[in-house]
Amino acid sequence: MIATTTPADRSAYQLLNNEFQNMAKLSDKYVELRKNLTYVAPDALQNDDLNRRLIACGHALGAMAANGHFSDDTSCH
Repeated sequence: MIATTTPADRSAYQLLNNEFQNMAKLSDKYVELRKNLTYVAPDALQNDDLNRRLIACGHALGAMAANGHFSDDTSCH
């Protein structure tokens, strides 16, 4: 379990939670496309805005973890 004791900890936790929720949305989207036998182009993820935001947010969260300082990043909202 993670202890969120400071306002920065709580804010970072919220961004991390948003990242996981967005990952679930992206996964659900492609599972549904597959379930409906909808064609998915090989480069679909590269052109998917949600996937781009997930990658950007992941980089931002990694930078926060590396430097130990919270920084609000709009890609994580």
